[in-house]
Amino acid sequence: MALTRPPGHHSSQDRAAGFCLYNSVAIAARQALKSPSIERVLILDLDVHHGDGTQAIFYENPSVLTISLHAQELLVSDGAGGKEIGLFPEAGLEDRCGSGAGLGKNVNVPLRYIPGGYGDQDYLALLEKLVLPVCSEFSPDLVLVAAGFDCCEGDPSGAGFRISGPGFFGPAMRRLRECLAGGRLCLALEGGYAVEGLCGGLQACLEAMLGESSGRSLLALDEPRPEVAATIQ
Repeated sequence: MALTRPPGHHSSQDRAAGFCLYNSVAIAARQALKSPSIERVLILDLDVHHGDGTQAIFYENPSVLTISLHAQELLVSDGAGGKEIGLFPEAGLEDRCGSGAGLGKNVNVPLRYIPGGYGDQDYLALLEKLVLPVCSEFSPDLVLVAAGFDCCEGDPSGAGFRISGPGFFGPAMRRLRECLAGGRLCLALEGGYAVEGLCGGLQACLEAMLGESSGRSLLALDEPRPEVAATIQ
């Protein structure tokens, strides 16, 4: 677990952006691919914002699968004291799939605004029914997680998501360890601006990486809400 600050996933090969100077997971992936034992790297971005810099760096690279779960629509100020739905840039839409040799190796999961935001059950369903099947088919030799905790409840990012450490991040890290790359899993800190959510998410991830079993099991998944089921489809 790399406690990196500032975050990195908005910075591309030749440009700093969005508080990000160096793209930590991209640098790690490039370095790992120099090893004869590493031919395929998965980068899973869980920050509430799209990992546009990471996408740009590996958009034509068949050796790196990039997956980003992110808010595509947020409630923002309308300038008159009210709220309206604001859109993120098109770079995070699902039709951005990679190009050339990297076609199919970039997966965006943009989450549209729904009242009440997304919770642990929603994210667990996305992980189990969408992310893990795609990752298993790719069969990575190493898993890098851009661990953004600004999707946690109470974060001032504006997304209004209700993700928690024990409810999602812990179970998710255990599933990644169990299912992919023989347990070779590395995390780098991305966003997260509410102390409680950041600390709870970090603790749950570290417990999972150390093999501790607190938190819920993915075996108890409910049927996903219609909006989430539509995203999975």
